Parts: sequence; structure tokens; C-alpha cells
Amino acid sequence: MAGKILLLLIVYAVIGLADLARLRKLHSREMAVYSAALLLTVYLGIDFAWDLKWPFIEEAAFSVLGKPAEFLVKILTVPS
Repeated sequence: MAGKILLLLIVYAVIGLADLARLRKLHSREMAVYSAALLLTVYLGIDFAWDLKWPFIEEAAFSVLGKPAEFLVKILTVPS
């Protein structure tokens, strides 16, 4: 577990140093998108480091968007 956490810290440090100059120039919307992507990676990183059984992002998205997506596919299906 300590090795995984160290790996994640190194990866986030490298990404942070690489993006530091660009982050200062971002506007609020761009910063919001960057922060959302960063939060998703933190979620997955925590799940990876502690071997938790949290739902994967695909499963969470399906639980929220599954029924509307099935409805759209049903509407757009052309009978043969």
C-alpha cells in the first residue's frame, strides 16, 4: 500500500509541475474542468491505493444515465 501511495504522489507531483505554468493562465471554466478531471483521478487513485471496492466510474455513470440511454436507443432503433 505504501508503494502505491508513493507512486501516486510522484505521478501527481510530476503532473502538477508540468501543468503549473498553464494552470496560472486558465479561466474559471477551464479550471473547473481541470479540477473535475483531477477529482476523478483522485477518486480512482484512492480506490487503487487502498484496494477498495468502490464502484468504477463506468458503473456510476450507468446508474445515473442508464435508463435515459436505454430509452434513447429504443426511440432511435429502426424496425427492420
